[in-house]
Amino acid sequence: MIDAVDQAQVLRDEWLELARSCGGGPFTLPGLALPWWRHLGRGHLRIVTVRNGAGDLIGLAPLFERHRGPVAVVGFLGTGVGAVGEFLVAPSKSDVVGSLLQAALGDGRTALDLINVRYGDPLIASLRRDRELTTRAELQDECPIVTLDGHESVDSLIDRPSRAGLRKKLAKAARALAGHTVDFQAARGSEDVATVWKTVQPLYDRAERDQPRQHFGQGIEGEFFADALAALAAVDAVSITTMAIDGEPAAFDVFVHNGGTASAVLGRMDPSLAEFSPGQLLLRYGIDQAITNGDRVVDLQLGDDLYKRRWADDVYDTVHLRSAITRNFTLADGVLRGVDAGYALRTRLHR
Repeated sequence: MIDAVDQAQVLRDEWLELARSCGGGPFTLPGLALPWWRHLGRGHLRIVTVRNGAGDLIGLAPLFERHRGPVAVVGFLGTGVGAVGEFLVAPSKSDVVGSLLQAALGDGRTALDLINVRYGDPLIASLRRDRELTTRAELQDECPIVTLDGHESVDSLIDRPSRAGLRKKLAKAARALAGHTVDFQAARGSEDVATVWKTVQPLYDRAERDQPRQHFGQGIEGEFFADALAALAAVDAVSITTMAIDGEPAAFDVFVHNGGTASAVLGRMDPSLAEFSPGQLLLRYGIDQAITNGDRVVDLQLGDDLYKRRWADDVYDTVHLRSAITRNFTLADGVLRGVDAGYALRTRLHR
């Protein structure tokens, strides 16, 4: 069990190697999970690890613990910022999931509250098999994906009959841009990523004023994301694509790269340029870059938005899991539902 950031930092290289070997999602990477903990985490770090007889790291659960009244609750690092959580398990070591789960639950007085677990994850099967646990699972969200196998460029992907609507949208945008200078760029590497991130901040501010979400360019969220970008860029695990119209930034997308998947974790466009569909045109460029870089999948992450559906050819669901030793489950579930209700009310009042 790792309960201190300095211990986790020592583990970082092994952790990254394991995440790459099993193709974990963005928040399974230490470069994203640990900055989240440093800037936004509360409670106690609770990273669970499993090693084989040779001392190799073969399993890792990136978790933290908080007390909710009488209940100790364990969740994934990245909870609250759109993270899809998962246990990292080395290929062909599926039996390790049970060991990670057992260690995460500790002495039995702990409840799991795991938000946005990918449906079909071996963790779910392990929870089902454990007769000492009671588990509640609720569908949470959808993640559209674009599969790239068999495509040498984005053009062959767009040419599919099912994407007639997308072709019309892109053609309309191209006509609207006639007479304008359009430039696409992809930044990858520590210096370029830092420079581009600073450049797109005015655009990001305008987008947030028009449609407030969660601003990762300001305040403590901005400190977290800048820290994460630096850590990810240092291991070549992030890129920022940008589109400029007549020399002015029009849209940006941030992709985290791991195990052949490019995950679109953040993107915004200038609301004053919506007539040009810069988000769609930039995603076209980003997908073409992913194909060039040898990625096999573009994961558009949480949310079944229209612009994602236009591109996606598959989707996976996420579920919210709550699990505890059966004798404690009713209490834990009741406490957590109360917390959910309070959070929802506070969010509505804030808006």
